[in-house]
Amino acid sequence: MKKIEKLIENVEIKCGNISDLNKISEHPSYIKIIAYGKKSIPFLLEKLNDQTCMFWVDALRKISGENPDENYIKTIDIKSSWIKWSIENNIKI
Repeated sequence: MKKIEKLIENVEIKCGNISDLNKISEHPSYIKIIAYGKKSIPFLLEKLNDQTCMFWVDALRKISGENPDENYIKTIDIKSSWIKWSIENNIKI
């Protein structure tokens, strides 16, 4: 869905240098991504990388109500836990 992709891109551009998740989560595009709900999840899963992982993990937690990454610190482990979660929940990436 192009709208969600544009919103994600906007957050990454506008908030790329912000480390405060509270500030990021107040950005209008971020709020819209959350509002799209589960439709946003596949797009967010694709964006789990070193630079923006925590932006999107927070959004994934809010949308899904889940926290499969709670025991991980490394980005690769966090991403893997969400990919596994998506498979278990039949969410296609």
